[in-house]
Amino acid sequence: STAPLAVILAFELGLRIGEMCALKFSDIEGNYISIQRQEVREFEFVDEYTMKFKKFTIAEYTKSEDGYRDLFLTENARQIIELVREMNERNNESYEDFIFVKDGRNITHYSIQAMIKRGCEKVDMLVKTSHKIRKTYISKLIDIGLNLDEVRRIAGHSDEKTTLACYCYNRISDLKTEKKKKKAIGNQEVIKGNQKIIDFAKIKNPEKLEKSRVSG
Repeated sequence: STAPLAVILAFELGLRIGEMCALKFSDIEGNYISIQRQEVREFEFVDEYTMKFKKFTIAEYTKSEDGYRDLFLTENARQIIELVREMNERNNESYEDFIFVKDGRNITHYSIQAMIKRGCEKVDMLVKTSHKIRKTYISKLIDIGLNLDEVRRIAGHSDEKTTLACYCYNRISDLKTEKKKKKAIGNQEVIKGNQKIIDFAKIKNPEKLEKSRVSG
């Protein structure tokens, strides 16, 4: 099964799970892959008022107009895709040029989520969803200082408010967060008016220190 490789690729591209299921080899041009379709649920009427799930199908459109985008393929991403191609050839798996296939058709999001669940249980951690991978990916882009509008474009969001409000999370522990806060503000000298407040932690005998003045 190539579903585990879809999980790994999710960490490289930050795609919606439905977009991952719909990727094709023909979407790749050079070092970029074009996102242009998604997996959707198809329903049918049971009676006049009730509908039930029928099957998953591939729709030739994205979640919104902003979902159409070209994403850079990292070296890791390119290696993963080539490994999938080799596995498909070895297992004689193919279906309409889809990258991730199983039993003669493209995989559904259930296959990918099952791999994530199995991995979480293996390392004894709270079971996560593919959406958590996407949030981690976007938060990481923000953490490294990438332009917010570019992060929005990569995520396929219509505006940066969605990116910041729903996909920006602190990825480090409380201890590391406190250390970063200390580094940012803990040892700075503060000047208020013409009064210089000195960091007393650096002074051996703070009780003998007289207030020093700095020229305005």
